Amino acid sequence: DHGHATTLAALGKAYIGGGRHTEARDALARAKQLRADDAGLLYNLGSAHFRCGERERAKAAPEGAPAARPGHARATALLEKMAAPTKARKKAS
Repeated sequence: DHGHATTLAALGKAYIGGGRHTEARDALARAKQLRADDAGLLYNLGSAHFRCGERERAKAAPEGAPAARPGHARATALLEKMAAPTKARKKAS
């Protein structure tokens, strides 16, 4: 149901704002099951995964956001940030 997805997405965003990343991830994942074509939701889910240290899931979540809404700058920026090598990898090179 679209209304339920909207509520879950808002809850997830509030959890992110409060630093409750695990709860954010869970709420946003449930919202995605109901509305997988929402670019903002996909971005927020990717951000929550990233903040939980789930890098691979973080990369996968917002990949659909630019397709759902071409030019979604935040999703594109998040994907670019995750593609950049970490400081640890840079030092190892």
